[in-house]
Amino acid sequence: MELTVYSQMTKGPERLFSMMKKEINYKCSCIPFAVKMIEALNTLDIRTEQQALTAANVFMSNLQTLIHGGIIPEDYDKIDAVKRGQTITLSARVDAFYRAAARKGYQITDTIVVVPKEDAGGAYFKENFANGAMVYTLEDSRRNTDRKITAERLVGGYFDSFLCRLNIFDIRQKRNIVVVCDMSTHEVMMAQAASDNGIYRTRWAEKKYPDGKPVKRRDGSVVKEKVSTEEINPDSFWVKWTRDMVEKTIIRKALKRVREILPDLTATIYAFTNDELVEDEQAPAEPILIPLETQDVDLGNLTPEQQADVKEMRALFIANPKLAKDTANEIMSAFFEKGEDAQTLINKYFASIVNLRRGEKTAAIIRPLFGE
Repeated sequence: MELTVYSQMTKGPERLFSMMKKEINYKCSCIPFAVKMIEALNTLDIRTEQQALTAANVFMSNLQTLIHGGIIPEDYDKIDAVKRGQTITLSARVDAFYRAAARKGYQITDTIVVVPKEDAGGAYFKENFANGAMVYTLEDSRRNTDRKITAERLVGGYFDSFLCRLNIFDIRQKRNIVVVCDMSTHEVMMAQAASDNGIYRTRWAEKKYPDGKPVKRRDGSVVKEKVSTEEINPDSFWVKWTRDMVEKTIIRKALKRVREILPDLTATIYAFTNDELVEDEQAPAEPILIPLETQDVDLGNLTPEQQADVKEMRALFIANPKLAKDTANEIMSAFFEKGEDAQTLINKYFASIVNLRRGEKTAAIIRPLFGE
């Protein structure tokens, strides 16, 4: 009996290297990377062929995205293997992104400023024009020196905001690019809430229509959705490495302003910011539910911000055509296998869907989403 790709991936470094060469055409010989990945893959409780196929596909897809962006197996110490359901997804840390950018000729340094609530307005980056270029200097009148970032402080409203300045030096053209941005604590909390490894535990609950009736699939089974609770999850990334996650979140925001300036970093930025979420219907102990507010996306009347997201996604699909097909298949898998309704998927994937409908092959894949 032939072993599945997943089974071969977990049999040892040489087998994993062989599968990487076969599946994504990448030659690897980094033993520490292989050992770390195999240990992570072996934590999965794979019981069916479909689970094995999904686990292998998710892992290889994540790995290919990282490699395409210049984040390579030799960066294993800065790549996290995250267990999500019955899959392992790969998440690049900030240092991995900076290494990949350096390989492409860009040296990036960041300045992160933490502003406690009592010091609100006490720090900002001031614009100064000097030697023909814009320079951002930190104006700082903060008094509270206790700025340690913890999950409890985020939840309790200890902080007012977080500031970021990225200095990007283009080695080839000998030019310096500086971008700044800020994020309120509310924005950071919204980001952690969207993460599968956020501060709070989540649970699966029956999805219901506004009138209270349960949403059902065609076979009569009830559709479930993941909702947040008021219980802090001590095992999550956002609790274990709160400071790193906050910094990663605001750096991601700053990088949105870099994509158009430095298009050759698009794939690297995508590799850093893309965390594929694969959910599993395993609910923890009964917690207190918090209602989640959502606003439906109207594909025929997108906001300027949504149109900007569509433009960014189009650039990513052009740079990585396989990503477009993978995203289309991911959407339809959620539609058919998980029973997620069309509007929910549109809300989540609108930027991708708009672009996928422009391509003949990808449009055919997602056509059932619109009842066509």
